Formats: sequence, structure tokens, C-alpha cells
Amino acid sequence: MAKAGIYFDYDLMANNEIKESFKCLVCGKELACRWTDYHGEGVCLTCGTPYQLIHYDENNKRIERSPQINIKKEYIAKLQQYWEETKKTMSLGIYLGRNPEPENYNAVIEWLDRQ
Repeated sequence: MAKAGIYFDYDLMANNEIKESFKCLVCGKELACRWTDYHGEGVCLTCGTPYQLIHYDENNKRIERSPQINIKKEYIAKLQQYWEETKKTMSLGIYLGRNPEPENYNAVIEWLDRQ
């Protein structure tokens, strides 16, 4: 069932995986996240940029690592521009079924298509 933007305690437990001060590469705010439906992925509560918060080594053992943005490098500057122009959350990330914020997701995709 889609969460429809309502965060539960479990969603906000994603913040337990951020072990050090880290600023979002898109909005520049201190990173605070909620989970998506993809294992170990959280999205920035401010702008909706996805980050991999849980990491594994080549032997599938969990390792500590800084959050890694789950966006191709060539899109980061475009998403920064979108954020600066709109200040709207993007609701990116992996979800099973319906995106919890489809209007925000659709808006950023339409904006990117026009670029």
C-alpha cells in the first residue's frame, strides 16, 4: 500500500544509517531520509533525492560507508537546477507500485523532458 506521504517511525529509521554529517548533493541541506522500497535506499526529506544508505562488500558483508547518491552523475546538475527553480520535492527513488508523491515525480520528469 502506498504511504501517500505519511511517514511512519520505520520510514524515519533510515536516518540511523547516516553516521556522519552529510549534505544532500542536490538541495545542500543536512541529509535526513526516509526509506524507499529498494533495500537500503533512502530519499532526502527536503528534496526527494535518493541515496544508498546501506552498503555491502564483494562478499555481501555489510560495511559502513557514506551515503551514495543514486542518480547518474550527468543528472545531478539538472536536478540542482530544478531544485533551485522550484524548491519542490522530486520524489525520486525506487517504489513498488505507486510512487507516494506522483504529482512531484511527474513534475520533475516533465521538467527534465523539456531540458
